[in-house]
Amino acid sequence: HSSSSSSSSSATIARIASASLSYSAGTANAVTGVTVSFDVVFRLPRTGYVEVTLPDFHGGDENELTLTQSGTSFTGWWVLSSSVLVLQTGDDLEVGSYSVTVDASNGIALPVYGIGENDPGLLIGARPFSGWSIVKVAVDTSPYVVPPPPVVTAIDGTVEATALSVDGASGAAFPPGSYGGRREEVLVGVGLSPVNTSATPVPSTLNAILAGPVFELECPRPLKALNLSLVVPGSALAELSTGVGGRRSNGNNGNNGNNGQGNGNDPCEKKRVGKMHWWDHENL
Repeated sequence: HSSSSSSSSSATIARIASASLSYSAGTANAVTGVTVSFDVVFRLPRTGYVEVTLPDFHGGDENELTLTQSGTSFTGWWVLSSSVLVLQTGDDLEVGSYSVTVDASNGIALPVYGIGENDPGLLIGARPFSGWSIVKVAVDTSPYVVPPPPVVTAIDGTVEATALSVDGASGAAFPPGSYGGRREEVLVGVGLSPVNTSATPVPSTLNAILAGPVFELECPRPLKALNLSLVVPGSALAELSTGVGGRRSNGNNGNNGNNGQGNGNDPCEKKRVGKMHWWDHENL
């Protein structure tokens, strides 16, 4: 790494301006090493934290990661439920560029559906002390990991049937008679792929954070409504539960005795709203 001293009056306010990620594996669902490179623009004090959100990366919780580093004294852990990699520094990090590798021996694996190039769900931020708020920004550069092909399931369209994707949970449930009363085999393809904002743009409203895969369903037009399921990344659930960022409550969505006051507290408190975005490319 390289570093330089800083005389900024905000020396205790940790901040990261740019970052990149690279992986030792290039196949979806593979166990991988992760190299995190980043620029510190406001000094990060000793025992401060660098946190990286890796949506749908998996592998069990690790309380003591094996790291490869030079000139730094990070310790680290992996929180599966929120898909967050936490690095804690044992020394002050002055303004400069740094890099640390989380070894593949830790068992962290790439998402089952791959990753988009410069995936917008990859986030990084720093906090100077435990309990302090953190502002995360998108990782600037990260490589593409090819998604697996859709899972093709042959269903009987006259009875209730389910077609699942590669994650074993996201999929489509077909009610009885989805393809009429004639018993025949119907092929259904269910795919998960990383976000490609060029192909599936999201409205540039609010303070949007994208996370998770794009769900793709290929099948003949059914005669009945289907029940679609998509697993939401733990990082997205954690973001929604923090109550920071996003838009402000307008005071008109009260329920459960909250009298229109959001969650019962300040009607102008900040909150996040989760949304699904749909693109019907084939009009099916």
